[in-house]
Amino acid sequence: MRRPLRSSATPEHRTVSTRPDGKPFRISALALLLGAVVASPSPSAAAQLAIVAREGDPSPDGIGTYKNFGVPVMTADGSVAFPYFVPRGFQDDFTGIARWKAGDAEVLVNEATPVPAGSPSEVFTTVPDVSFALNAQGDLAYNAAVDAFQAGVLRKPDGAANEMLGRDGWTEPGGDGTFAIRSGIFGSPVTINASGSVATSVHLDGTSGGTADDECIVRFDGGGASPTVIVRRGDPAPGGLGGTLYGQIGGGFPDGTMNASGRVAFSCLIAGIASGHEGVFVGDGGPITRIARVGDAAPVTGGAVFNGFGSSALIDDAGLVVFTGSYTGVPHDDEGVFAGSGGAVSALVLQGQPAPTASGGVDGAFAVFGSLARNSLGQVAFTALATGGTSNGGLFLWDGGTVTCIARSGQTLPGALGTFIDVLNPNFTDFALGASGDVIVRSRVSPASGTDYTVLLRRSPAGAWTEIVREGGALEGSTVTGLKFGGVLASQSGARDRLGVNAAGDVAFWLQLADATRLIATTAPASAFVDVGGGSPGVNGVPTLTGSGSLQSGTTAGIDLVAGPPSAPALAWLSVASTPFAALGGTVHATPFVNQFLFPTDVAGAVSVSTTWPAGLPSGVDFWIQFICQDVTVPAGLTLSNAVRGTTP
Repeated sequence: MRRPLRSSATPEHRTVSTRPDGKPFRISALALLLGAVVASPSPSAAAQLAIVAREGDPSPDGIGTYKNFGVPVMTADGSVAFPYFVPRGFQDDFTGIARWKAGDAEVLVNEATPVPAGSPSEVFTTVPDVSFALNAQGDLAYNAAVDAFQAGVLRKPDGAANEMLGRDGWTEPGGDGTFAIRSGIFGSPVTINASGSVATSVHLDGTSGGTADDECIVRFDGGGASPTVIVRRGDPAPGGLGGTLYGQIGGGFPDGTMNASGRVAFSCLIAGIASGHEGVFVGDGGPITRIARVGDAAPVTGGAVFNGFGSSALIDDAGLVVFTGSYTGVPHDDEGVFAGSGGAVSALVLQGQPAPTASGGVDGAFAVFGSLARNSLGQVAFTALATGGTSNGGLFLWDGGTVTCIARSGQTLPGALGTFIDVLNPNFTDFALGASGDVIVRSRVSPASGTDYTVLLRRSPAGAWTEIVREGGALEGSTVTGLKFGGVLASQSGARDRLGVNAAGDVAFWLQLADATRLIATTAPASAFVDVGGGSPGVNGVPTLTGSGSLQSGTTAGIDLVAGPPSAPALAWLSVASTPFAALGGTVHATPFVNQFLFPTDVAGAVSVSTTWPAGLPSGVDFWIQFICQDVTVPAGLTLSNAVRGTTP
């Protein structure tokens, strides 16, 4: 288990645990009992980050030691996935993608991974650091090179083997052309939805139309299903106005481009009619749906019509697409953020509307709109310039018709964090909108005295700012000199489709220290629990116990039992000095126990309990927890869960 990083930041975690009757269940008694047994004076714990991977550490594939990393992504369970590099010879590096969870790292794919559906001797030659994505369930999508001339689109479902979805030379589903993934789009972003479907742009060789139909967006559902062509260059532009879809079909795939049902939103040019025509569309393999195209009426008084669109088109699970667009036909050309699903388009915010400040006032008016992000709450974050005020613009949030300010140039942050510098210039490069309303911002700030620095900040749904880490800050006996975060405006190629924040507001990021050491870190704490086994089979198999949490003062700690006997009494034994012995077809580790607690299982055979961990416990204390469950289906009438060992940090 990796040791934690110390930081001045305070991570926020949200864990909801319930009893079988649905009410909150706390194990404060357990925590207090442990405190009574082992308590001694201890300094209050500092807020902590966790090291995921450090340059010079052994890589989990056993090939060598880490040299550097790509920008990481966070998943719902607190896991962090990241590309890594291991030195190999004088000319190249060994590459792969690893995942860290609860203090341990595993390889998802690397250059030693056998190629699915390949010859027995085939292994990947390159796993690029800019072309992968994960969904909340931990399923991985990526592009990888097989040799100097071959590449593929692949998927690794969580806990399952890698699967080849599409490969150079495979015939296009309609029979017109073959995939040319490496020569055309290799290294470009992919996206994966909650169902595990993967979408990306694919170049085609040998098509009947040559350059007129040699690119498409393809959705790969896997499991032996044929790929689905969402849209292909040269398809008729929907809407009855003529023309064909052209330009770079798809372009990029930021988070939110494909929804759970496999519908993909995209923007592209329209050829065959007057120049400058383009549109925003949605496809799922059937007829393309027009969301808006040049010449369509814009939802603005005065007879305005659309005359252009931005590159972002984000779709939710209900099919609503949010996009930026420009329009004309009013006294002057203007811009806005719009939403539609194939019928009438609505305006979320328009140029000329008052631009709010963080204090609730107004400073100037919206002028130009930039990048978009959205979440499952229906909130939309966007960047915008403002004119006529003291600030040139910033980052804003649309929420059910109300627009509020997240950050603006010149805005002073609480405490000694400083003042935002020029929010829309390159000093302000990354932001992400979490599923629970957290906003993560990487920005340059100016302190009251001293040198400007880059800082990574979290803004809670209630509007409170917390510093996560900053350049110039002390960390692990060194100083932070570099900071990268996967957000919508990420400057590193491909990072924008790999958001570094999850639904709980946990954040993953890349750091460099003063001695040039690079590392991956996260606000999700390393778990302080280890599985030590010992379970015995029952009606639902072996009951499985897991522990979660860092056991830092003030953080959430929990235990979860699954696969136990349904609706049965279950005793949780607590021990602070394990003397294992064989019993009931397994091994009892939580013995001699110092106390026991009755937690009846629910109808699924599960127990889930949590508590806020108390202060005052010394570090390095081990304790064991194990369940003994009544199970009338086994001869002894009792089954054991595995035991978990917790260690205070």
